[in-house]
Amino acid sequence: WLPQARGDAPLLLYLHGGPGTSELGMVRAYNIPALEKHFTVVVWDQRGAGRSFAALEPLAGMNIEQFISDTRELSLLLCRRFSQKKIYLVGHSWGSALGALTVQRYPELYHAYVGVGQVVHMQASERISYDWTLAQAQKAHDSRSVANLERIGAPPYSGDVRSKVVTQRAILGKYGGE
Repeated sequence: WLPQARGDAPLLLYLHGGPGTSELGMVRAYNIPALEKHFTVVVWDQRGAGRSFAALEPLAGMNIEQFISDTRELSLLLCRRFSQKKIYLVGHSWGSALGALTVQRYPELYHAYVGVGQVVHMQASERISYDWTLAQAQKAHDSRSVANLERIGAPPYSGDVRSKVVTQRAILGKYGGE
């Protein structure tokens, strides 16, 4: 979603969580109205998500290096399009990991970076989430969920990572986790 420039308002690029989860609807409802008082806001559906779902192929392009490259390329395009030397970057959840890595590599492109729900140690967080989900399913005597979790095993995942994460997240949500 690319807005029209608002005079000389600074530019803010929002990186959603996921990966693969567009947050455009949520951000439009809860964040953009307040942010647009101070910024021209760009919300980007990263490759494989929302309006960029078609960019999922090839799957080999779904890696951190490609996402960092995509973020840099979009940042450069936005600087040119809106005649700005630098932009602000906000990352939520997965977007916070992507944002921190991108700013670390290309600090010259950004005034500042803001992490929301900042990812600190993704592998440890995934393991904690899996263990909690399995414990909730066991406590509820939910044999089907326990079997599905045991089938995919604990992270780090290999093989069809996406389906394993989707399976774990569905069961996580069933027990009120996020």
